[in-house]
Amino acid sequence: MKVVSIVGRPNVGKSTLFNRLIGERKAVVDDRPGVTRDRIYGVVSYHGKRFILVDTGGLVFEEKGIWEEVRRQVDFAVEEADLILFMVDVKEGVHPLDRDIADYLRRKEKEVWVLVNKVDNEKRLTEAEEFHSLGFEKIIPISAIHGYGVKDMLEEITEDIEEKEKEPWGIRIAVVGKPNVGKSSFVNAVLGYERVIVSETPGTTRDAVDSFLEYRGEKIILIDTAGLRRKSRIKEAIEYYTMLRALQAIERGEVVFVMLDAFVPVSRQDKRIISWVEERRRGLIILLNKYDLIPPEKKDEVYNYFRKKLDFIPYAPFIPVSSLTGEGIDTALLSAIELAKRRKQKLPERKLREVLREAVRKYPPPFYGKKFVKIYRLEEKGPGYFELVVNIPEALSESYLRYLKNRLYEHFDLSGMPVTIKPVKKE
Repeated sequence: MKVVSIVGRPNVGKSTLFNRLIGERKAVVDDRPGVTRDRIYGVVSYHGKRFILVDTGGLVFEEKGIWEEVRRQVDFAVEEADLILFMVDVKEGVHPLDRDIADYLRRKEKEVWVLVNKVDNEKRLTEAEEFHSLGFEKIIPISAIHGYGVKDMLEEITEDIEEKEKEPWGIRIAVVGKPNVGKSSFVNAVLGYERVIVSETPGTTRDAVDSFLEYRGEKIILIDTAGLRRKSRIKEAIEYYTMLRALQAIERGEVVFVMLDAFVPVSRQDKRIISWVEERRRGLIILLNKYDLIPPEKKDEVYNYFRKKLDFIPYAPFIPVSSLTGEGIDTALLSAIELAKRRKQKLPERKLREVLREAVRKYPPPFYGKKFVKIYRLEEKGPGYFELVVNIPEALSESYLRYLKNRLYEHFDLSGMPVTIKPVKKE
């Protein structure tokens, strides 16, 4: 998938543009402890065409403190990018730091568009011309706040993207997780564990590696996040790397194996990766790797620890596996196949109506001020995605939607499927 990175000095409006472009993607509200939404990455969808957008911190060239870390992150974002949006501020004119950044980007030999931000009148539009002095051919005047020029920019970004990227062959299973949890060893164990390997196709430096196999009559594509093949300074930005790799794999997968090391405590990064799977509404299975190395008397304790730490995903199967012995591999593959098939099946509409009716009867939505909140129906729009048709969408709290969600998990086989209920107004 095309990767577009926004780069520029501090306070030129990068995050404002980022938030405008990912728009509804931010609508997922999450009050669960530890599940942070730093929004470094986002998937932009425009007229059926999608690309990954990367936000970066303000770039300055100081080799100390936080600025050094920001510089490393920007280095990585630039290395990964197919296109760089170099943002500047028309109100401040060409800043000396803009010239430094322009020199830095020229050395990277990447495609660079200069976005001249805060253009909100004819005078500013004329002033934007001075940024040609930075030495880049493409200058695009925009207003990140008001939206001026943004649609035209999106048209150009998506011009070379196919409307729907066709995935080949079979069930797509992404294997994601932090570095060194054993993802590649697991994939190798799968491929060497009495399987018929059809072919293996390495992607580009930035792509994942796809492995094609047949298992019990089912065709499977394993999407393994690629290894880190970057200069040493990029290796230090390991979390930045991991999240982009994970997002690329999750975006392509139908079912996602999130792999955890059974000897390593759950981290914020683990929870971020899981939250991406939920947000993209993919099938979710947790794999606890290296489980064979845990003493028998400690296995239950370790399993319960991970269940407790990740209690915000009670619907997800947790499967102990071992890349060394092959333990759990069959269970994992069979669970993924079954989950992929269930994701393609619609829930019975009659039963869905009955479950909703009973849930509302037992616990009606509270009044919105003095207004009565009327729930009409629940419509299934995709795997795990439902629209709740009501008279006042904003009246339904997160806790009430969670209540309805739990009723669905009680009455339907939605194991491994993140459920989203979006209130919409009756037309």
